[in-house]
Amino acid sequence: MKKQRTLITDIGPENDVKFACPISYRHLRAAAWVFLALAQLAVIFKLFAGQIEGFALPSVILSMVSSVAAPLLLLAAFAQVLTAKNGYKKLIFLYVGGAIGIYLAFIFIFFHYAVGLFGVLSKDAKTATDISAMLIQLLAKNGFIAFNVFIDLALCALWTFFLNFHPKQFFQGKWIYLFRSFAVLPILWEVASIVLKLLAANQTIMLSPFVYPLLATKPPFSFLVFVFAAVFVKVREQIFLRRGKTLEDYNAFLDTKANRKQVSRFLMVIIGVCAIVDVVVFVAASVVAGANAVAAAGIDPADEEAMLNVIETVIIRINATGLGNCFPMLFIIPVVAFFDYRKTYENPMFDRIIPLAGVGLIALVYLEGLFQFAKFSLAKLLAGEPSQDPVSSSIVGLLEKLNK
Repeated sequence: MKKQRTLITDIGPENDVKFACPISYRHLRAAAWVFLALAQLAVIFKLFAGQIEGFALPSVILSMVSSVAAPLLLLAAFAQVLTAKNGYKKLIFLYVGGAIGIYLAFIFIFFHYAVGLFGVLSKDAKTATDISAMLIQLLAKNGFIAFNVFIDLALCALWTFFLNFHPKQFFQGKWIYLFRSFAVLPILWEVASIVLKLLAANQTIMLSPFVYPLLATKPPFSFLVFVFAAVFVKVREQIFLRRGKTLEDYNAFLDTKANRKQVSRFLMVIIGVCAIVDVVVFVAASVVAGANAVAAAGIDPADEEAMLNVIETVIIRINATGLGNCFPMLFIIPVVAFFDYRKTYENPMFDRIIPLAGVGLIALVYLEGLFQFAKFSLAKLLAGEPSQDPVSSSIVGLLEKLNK
């Protein structure tokens, strides 16, 4: 006889399951920042790949690491947000503050270093600003550079906050629906980021460099993983309330091992589904957009080379929006199997150190990498060697323009 399944509302310490997992949000976050730093190293390798053989393959491999880092950060954020006890304010301040901090750091670097450097050569602030913006746009081969990971974390925190938080003073009664409706705001931000990326990749618009730090960095379907996970938790809360239980009963259930196991299994399933659907949507969009582009260009089907060039361009532009980049999430499913999203720590010091160390590591990669690339390019310029890399050639052209 098949054993009757225990309802989640009937689970307690007396009939809890055995489920102990060693991986917490802190482990995921530390690993993600290391992967992010390696992914930024791919950008530097790509610059050298235009002039030195042997850098192209490592650049491609390292660039794939960023697709794994994003879901790790999302899972860490998911765990910390949902286990926060009266801690939404701190988390939102941390992530929103981090996003604003990176934006201000970008502004400082742009005006202090880039504009300051070219200002010495041009003697004109507007010309120096325009040249600095042009230089950054040259580096943005897809029409944009999305690097502010705190934007993603802030969107996830706000989505979960508006979906799950229970205000104690405001938005009481039916006004709670107005509060819940604010959850659409991070969704709209994500959609706007995707649209802007697509338009920029298709060269329909030229984004200002000041928009780059505002763009979401993760693939769209990885954001859907987080959305569905938060909805999963919210639905279970509603099941408790509809069956006569209280929020206190639900909060007690959240700490059971059965809940941790069920959430872990759900995450494994939804990650697999979203990763596969992402590939299907990417392929379908590429086929449709490629066919339309070939027809619009009036290319003869017999001209295979021209067709392949158009289709390749279309695939690159679609991929620039993040579609097709969710597949690497399949590799973290074994990690999720041992992930305890409710595991917390009393000492929060490491939670503050990890993102600061991560940002510092990324900044070090860019500063040292760009410095080495600048030295290499200037050495070739002084030696009179021609550059085949378009970025280096453009930099040389700008320098020659300033010296006239």
